[in-house]
Amino acid sequence: MNAKLKAEGVPRPEKLAHNMGFFTGLVFGMFFGLHWAFLISPVFSGIVLGISLAIIGHLIEKCVDR
Repeated sequence: MNAKLKAEGVPRPEKLAHNMGFFTGLVFGMFFGLHWAFLISPVFSGIVLGISLAIIGHLIEKCVDR
């Protein structure tokens, strides 16, 4: 399939994975939030830490890709 696309003149995509920092931050944040349970409940801790690390991961990815 790659050879066919190359023969047709279709350029390769510049970036293969989009929003990888967001999803990585979300996964790690929810994992550690559930295990460290620093707020009212483990689920609430996972949500809060997941969202905050997702935003941080997105910002880091945005700064690195420039």
